[in-house]
Amino acid sequence: MLSLLFLYMSYTCLTFGTETSGSVTGFPDLPFDTVTSGLTDPISTTDPTPATIDTAVAPADDLHYFYSQLSAEDKEVYDQLLTCLQDHTEELTLTGTSSEKMEALLTCVLSDHPELFWMGSSYHSASLVGSTVFYPTYNRTAAQVSAEQPLVDSALQTAQDTIGQPASEYETVKAVYEYIVRTVDYVSGDDDQNIISSLVDHASVCAGYSRGMQLLLQQYGIQSIYTTGTVIDSGPHAWLVVRIDGNYYNVDVTFADRNSENDVVPDMIDCNYAYLCVPDDLFYQDRLQDPSYLSVPSCTQEDLEYYRMNDHYFTSYDEAAASMEQNLRSGELFWEGQFDTPELYQQFIDSNPYSTLAIESGISGTFRTVMDDDARIVTCYYTAA
Repeated sequence: MLSLLFLYMSYTCLTFGTETSGSVTGFPDLPFDTVTSGLTDPISTTDPTPATIDTAVAPADDLHYFYSQLSAEDKEVYDQLLTCLQDHTEELTLTGTSSEKMEALLTCVLSDHPELFWMGSSYHSASLVGSTVFYPTYNRTAAQVSAEQPLVDSALQTAQDTIGQPASEYETVKAVYEYIVRTVDYVSGDDDQNIISSLVDHASVCAGYSRGMQLLLQQYGIQSIYTTGTVIDSGPHAWLVVRIDGNYYNVDVTFADRNSENDVVPDMIDCNYAYLCVPDDLFYQDRLQDPSYLSVPSCTQEDLEYYRMNDHYFTSYDEAAASMEQNLRSGELFWEGQFDTPELYQQFIDSNPYSTLAIESGISGTFRTVMDDDARIVTCYYTAA
């Protein structure tokens, strides 16, 4: 069974919740038992009771993960909700479906379909005898959606032209990750919860970063799951769980972006690979997934961790120093490494061998270092004199 919290997440590093009231103004005079107002901001301080969704036993073999997990009965409701949103319909009656089930399945739809950029940050539902009436809220008229869709299509084509056709699923995920980092600035705005911000306007927050990457991966036939939670000492956040060759990996493309409005770094270090294809035991050291949120697959594989794959994951000081020296003696002006423990990471920072080794290697110029305490990564580079 799959437990769902009926939310549509709005994240700035981001937030949304559901609120329930006895009446909502602007509704037709219907003999409903209750009226629910959902997806409102700020997040409710009272956790709603999760709805139980029937899951199918078939493997997740579809681009849309949550849809692939549902029973045939729940897929019918999901399909009705999806068609309603795609057609910009103002009202949908779901016979035999409770408001709790509708809200849970709506969360499935919105998590699976980042292309629905016109879905607003709220909706309403009327719970009738034997049915639920769904009233979506849209942030654009149907005419505005028609006018903007070509911009999205063009942005997707530009991205695919830039990325090309990587040789493997991993290389595709890495290329899309790099594309989002290098084309999107971290800036909040009116559309920062949807793909318009990241793919068209190139300025977004974590919701837009993640949804933009999710849609691009879908264009390449790669399944990814929009996921939300909280980063400790930071706040609400959104990321992806991506399927590569049958295994699942955490990917946080927002944290990968080292550029910000006030801190622009050189192109050689603009992308932080510590958040690409990360197993749960590392990824959740500083974050929590939303309680009772849509269940996602566990990420247990370490085989695609970037620094391990590229022999830049270090378990001893001497190993890291030797790698750095070899790098400098070959004339490279850039070095980066991830350390196995916080103690080793701090030892390397305190000793600062890069400057000494650079001088010994005959390299002159301006030395800079970037440190990522959470991921235990040291990045060093010279701007040649």
